[in-house]
Amino acid sequence: WERTLTASNGLRFARMSVLSNKERAEMLLVEASKLEITPEFFEALLKNGDVMEILRDLDISDEDSMTLFETLDVDGSGVIDVEELFDGISKLRGDARRSDVIRIMFMLQRLQGDFKDYVSSVEAAKRSHSGDIANRTAENRRGTM
Repeated sequence: WERTLTASNGLRFARMSVLSNKERAEMLLVEASKLEITPEFFEALLKNGDVMEILRDLDISDEDSMTLFETLDVDGSGVIDVEELFDGISKLRGDARRSDVIRIMFMLQRLQGDFKDYVSSVEAAKRSHSGDIANRTAENRRGTM
């Protein structure tokens, strides 16, 4: 992987040697922000003992690491970008606190209420459209008789 990265970005890194440290750091941050981790690559990472040790050092249990990709892929895009990776890992560290559990409970209650409102609006629209369809059907029948 490292050889591929160096080979594909060789010109970019050669150009960086004439830049200041600040400019190099900014360029590396921009490049890093474009990186995305696929499920296959993430699975390969989890097979690496060093990676698993790092996750354990970050207080991420072995059980959590099995579903970690789905947890970190917040936007459901099928890949993990750098922001999702850092945000997710920082939020997963250690045991859940009572405040975390309560916050999730309130979020779920709000989502449940939003979902009930949505279902009600869909049912109202369905009733409205059913009436419109029945009226048009009756008009069409009268027009063909």
